[in-house]
Formats: sequence, structure tokens, C-alpha cells
Amino acid sequence: MLVIIPIAVMGGIGYFMEGYLEMLLFVQVAAGLTLGTYIGAKFTRRVPEPVLKVAMVAVPASAAILLLLAH
Repeated sequence: MLVIIPIAVMGGIGYFMEGYLEMLLFVQVAAGLTLGTYIGAKFTRRVPEPVLKVAMVAVPASAAILLLLAH
């Protein structure tokens, strides 16, 4: 998962250099990620392990299906 960090940073720098970085959107996404990470960490300790295992597969799979059907 740590490989995402340098890719995201370099992509962000590229968008910034080309003038495509919207600061308001950046702040909103950063705030949403921070809040979502905090809430997710709190719920992770309360949810049974089998539910987490299913969710770790079902959520990305659902997102992939939605992306495929949208185009």
C-alpha cells in the first residue's frame, strides 16, 4: 500500500505544474480522507473479522463493477 504515496505525490506535482490542481477540491478530498480513515479505524475494531474479510473483497469489486457499467 505504501507504493501509492509516491505515485500520488508525483501525480499531484504534475497536476500542480500544469495548473490543474484545484485547492478547494484538494482540501475537501484531504479532509474526507482524514475523517474517513479515523472513522474506519474506529469501526474496524468493532466489526467481526468475517465481516471485514468480506468487505475487503466486496467494496473494491463493487467499485470495479460500477466503473465498468458506467462506460
